[in-house]
Amino acid sequence: VSAGANYVGGIAGYNTANGVIDGNAKQCANVTGLSYVGGIAGGNAGKINGADVEPDSYSDPLPVISATSTGRAYVGGICGVNTGTIRSAHPEAVVSGTMIVGGVVGQNSGKVSQSGPDTWNYDGFSVTATTTSDTARCGGVCGLNLSTGTIDTCHYGDGTVTGNRYIGGVCGDNAGTIQGGSSSSAISSTSGYAGGVCGNNTGTVTKCNAGLYGDVMTLSGARSGGICGNNTGTISYCYVGVRMENSYENPSYRFSFSGQYSGGICGYNTGTITGCYANATAMTFSNTYCGGICGYNTNTISGCDILNSTLSATGYVGGVCGYNEGASAVISNCSATNCSVTLTGSSYGYAGGVAGRNYGGSISNCYSTVSVSQTGSCSSSYVGG
Repeated sequence: VSAGANYVGGIAGYNTANGVIDGNAKQCANVTGLSYVGGIAGGNAGKINGADVEPDSYSDPLPVISATSTGRAYVGGICGVNTGTIRSAHPEAVVSGTMIVGGVVGQNSGKVSQSGPDTWNYDGFSVTATTTSDTARCGGVCGLNLSTGTIDTCHYGDGTVTGNRYIGGVCGDNAGTIQGGSSSSAISSTSGYAGGVCGNNTGTVTKCNAGLYGDVMTLSGARSGGICGNNTGTISYCYVGVRMENSYENPSYRFSFSGQYSGGICGYNTGTITGCYANATAMTFSNTYCGGICGYNTNTISGCDILNSTLSATGYVGGVCGYNEGASAVISNCSATNCSVTLTGSSYGYAGGVAGRNYGGSISNCYSTVSVSQTGSCSSSYVGG
């Protein structure tokens, strides 16, 4: 399907509020349009239930869903813009556009649930925002989730998500609610925020995980985090690595972070992080502000734990937080257990069991059994347990 127009879909250009696309709808062809482009529908205000975008056979290439507009293009593997409901939709596709790009939906202000590619049958998925401006919102499930939008129990795995600004394994930029989401993909933001679940969060991210289905996860961005790259909202009850209750899972999950601010849960936090943990992970940071939970914090981190993990970094590195700054910066009721923190810098460095550096902030009721060491030729270093 190819059209030099808006609202282009493999099955419907626009599905209205009383419209239903159901019954295991399947679409196998490439779909191309200017903007509002989707593998199933360009726009959806109704219901899409049980729809798949996939090759006609296992030997065929993945369908390509693309928007060609050089302006504000919306494109998704299932739907370009959603104000209705999408459930149990599985796009096994290559999705690309300039700005607002999602593996399932480009922009969402409705509800998307139990959706994402079927990683058991296919691989090679990719979601790409091609603009070099700061307007890119690109996610494995959703590019931009507005304040009324909900993304529930969606997964994006074994693929790549790439763009310039807000890039996430589940959602690029979230102002709504993401719950129960997961990702195990390679996430890359050229000059912005990269998160295993969400690149930039001003809303709520809860009960999500990253890295569970793959033993190597790379995140590249100025601010990068296992759950969120940048957080001004709320992150709660999320985890990276192995679930605490399941000791039989892979015990050596590896995360590779690059950028100035990076953390196992969040790279840069001015919001609230509560009840989160990182378990059985090896984190390698090639950046400045690094922590098992958060790289840089100016607000609240509470009830978070990192355990059975190794951290290696230059600059400021801590078992919980790399740099905790300001009177509003509070780390409370957190622990770092059976972990090691290694400072590898050659010019300066701060390393600690809980925080690399606490600059005017508060740390209370925290516990550490971290082995802290220095391996580089750092001429000005501060290392404490």
